[in-house]
Formats: sequence, structure tokens, C-alpha cells
Amino acid sequence: MRIVIVGAGQAGGWVARALRDEGFTGQITLVGEEAHPPYQRPPLSKEVLLGDVPPEHCYLWPAGLDAELRLNTRVRSIDRSARQLRLADGGTIAYDRLCIATGGRVRRLDMPGAHYLRTIDDALALRAALLRGGSVLVIGGGWIGLEAAAAARRFGCSVTVVEAAARLCSRVVPPMLSEYLHGLHHRNGVTIACNATPDVAAHDTIIVGIGIVPNTELAEDAGLEVANGIVVDEYGTTSDADIFAVGDVAALNGQRIESWANAQNQAIATARSMLGKYTPYSEIPWFWSNQYDVNLQFLGFARPEDEVVVRGDVASDRFSLFFLSSDRISAMIAANSMKDIRAGKRLIERGISVSPDRLADPSQSLQDLLKA
Repeated sequence: MRIVIVGAGQAGGWVARALRDEGFTGQITLVGEEAHPPYQRPPLSKEVLLGDVPPEHCYLWPAGLDAELRLNTRVRSIDRSARQLRLADGGTIAYDRLCIATGGRVRRLDMPGAHYLRTIDDALALRAALLRGGSVLVIGGGWIGLEAAAAARRFGCSVTVVEAAARLCSRVVPPMLSEYLHGLHHRNGVTIACNATPDVAAHDTIIVGIGIVPNTELAEDAGLEVANGIVVDEYGTTSDADIFAVGDVAALNGQRIESWANAQNQAIATARSMLGKYTPYSEIPWFWSNQYDVNLQFLGFARPEDEVVVRGDVASDRFSLFFLSSDRISAMIAANSMKDIRAGKRLIERGISVSPDRLADPSQSLQDLLKA
């Protein structure tokens, strides 16, 4: 049996690795448009951008991967009836089972010379620009924009962040955390303008971070079901039983999760399912962001109607926010509070009923709540 994976990023790389770990001895072909082997993206806006580690540090399998790598290769279309990929160079690749891990591409503005941050090459180009110093304009007050702003300040640049919405990260965090992020960057010398449009004049470097668009075109053209991503079930299966999808491009229960942990863990579960060892994927969403000396970690899905419980002092850069529904935690956000995240994950997994007052009291051990 030949398994082909389209997309050689983190999700695609983990599918290939998991197939081998599960004992698959057939042919694996991994097709990617970039020149790099599978790598993880989170360090690009952190350690790689800052120069703390070389780009090769991001590679998933530095010692190599037991698979055929077809890099610098673009897939033009999927011929489902012939079970074949048609390549942009005119070639073809046959498959028995196919996994689409094409991820997403950055949303772009009509702004020549602007920098984006999605690939290793993007990170290296932006680092070179920041090393020259000067004035930096960041368009977009989401995670990528804020991490880029923090990096630019470390290089000594003057930084302005412009966000079209009324507050930072408004799609995914409550007003309380938006205010905290605003204060964090203000204390570190960043000028922030919300409800604003950018004035690109008089800036040496422009960084655009306004989200990504899932690369669903191959799936759409092949007639697969697409709605906010390639629609998959809990096994990673698309509307074609022999085609699977994982990572940023896959939509499970109507949601796409753009995170490192999802790309890895969904890929592992889906690889098992591709081999007939059907494994439902039901991980709690998790991701993190590093800005200055603050590590922020996020678990679960918060809803607007959830009760927000604060544990610790937000002004101290060490606190946790818990989102409760019927006295059960549905999500949490922790700043420099790794122990809270570990205990909070177990509370969410077990669906334990918790008292908001006990949760808010730092003198009460979260470990004790697990014993309830």
C-alpha cells in the first residue's frame, strides 16, 4: 500500500512518523511546496526570529524520516477516480490512501515590501529587517503580531501596533486579558492603536499579521466537502473514505484549530485510523504564546456566556483565568503558571464540579480540587 501526504509541515510530518511508529512498512511519499523538510512553526515567531536558535532547530526529524520527500513540489489536482495526484510539473503520483495536510497561507494586504511570518524564509527575512533597527509598524493585534512586536522591541526598534478591532486578540480572549496584553506591551515601549487603520508612511519595516486562510482548494476541486476547512470526522476521514485531512486545514465539528498541539496530536490519531486502527481524536485544544518574559498558555474553548474566575493578581504577570459553565471548567488561560495549567487540564478532562470561590483562592491547592 502506498500512502501519500500532501503538505510537508508539522501535521504532514507527524502523519508520516506515526505511520512508521504504528508498524506500517509500505511506501510513504510526503509532498511539500517548501524547500525545507517537515518543521514546526511556533519557534519562527520566537526563538528563530530572535536568533536564539538556527532554523534547523525547527526540523521535526533532523536525522531524517523514513519516507520519500518530494520538496519544492506543488500538487495541481487530485484525481479521485484514478487515485492519483497531478503535479504542477506535469508528473503524477499514485496513492492508495491520501492525507491532505496543506495547512494555511497568510492573509495578505496590497502592500509591497511588507513582511509576513509563516515560513522559515519569512522569519529569516524579517529578522534581517529588524536587525537594521528603525521604526516598525505591526498591522494586526493577534498572537503573531504581538509576538513580532515583542521581538522587534528586543532588537531596539520603535514599534507601533495597529488593530482594526476595538481590542487586542478580541476573537479569542475576554476584555480583561486584552487589557492585560495592552498594558504588557505599553510597559515595554510599544504604541498600540485599536479601532484604527494603518498609516504606512515613515516606517522602516511593516509586519502584517492578520490571520491565515486554509488551503482547501485541492479538496474543493476534487469535490470533497469543505466548510471552514476540509470537513473531517473524529477519525480524520473526509467525505471520501480513502482521503484524510489533518492540521490547520481540517475542520472537525465545524471548527479548525490552528495550533502546534493539534497539528501533532490529530496527525497521530489520524495515522492510526488510516491503517484501520480507528482512533477518535478528542484532545483539549492547547496553545501558547511567549511575549517578553511572559508565557501565556490556553486550554479549551471559552464561550461568551462563561463565568470568568480570576486566580492570582493580573498585575503581577502571574495569574490564571478560568472559564466556568455550570461550575465546570470549559477553558482556562494562564500567565507564567505552569502548575495551574497542568491541574486545570485534569479538571477539564474529568469534568469535576468546582467552587468558583475555591478556584479563585490561591491558598487553595488545585490538586485538592482534583480529589473532590
